[in-house]
Amino acid sequence: MTTQKMTTSWTWLDNGEIRALNLDVAAGVLRWYDQIGCHCADDDYWPQTVSDFRQNGNPPLIGDLPEDVSAELGETLALIEQG
Repeated sequence: MTTQKMTTSWTWLDNGEIRALNLDVAAGVLRWYDQIGCHCADDDYWPQTVSDFRQNGNPPLIGDLPEDVSAELGETLALIEQG
């Protein structure tokens, strides 16, 4: 029996600001973070269900996902859906 490792957390730069995403697999919730580490923000996150993400995409304040993050997120969600 083989086990497939899933990526469930990502960080990237967007116009000099650190963005992040964490996927809570058990809850089926994506947690989007904007301006991590900024003294002007308290590192709040926006929760989003996987089904809402599939229907509406990521929150507008996050901006476009980098291609590598988008690809890995797609792979992880496909693994989850396969069970």
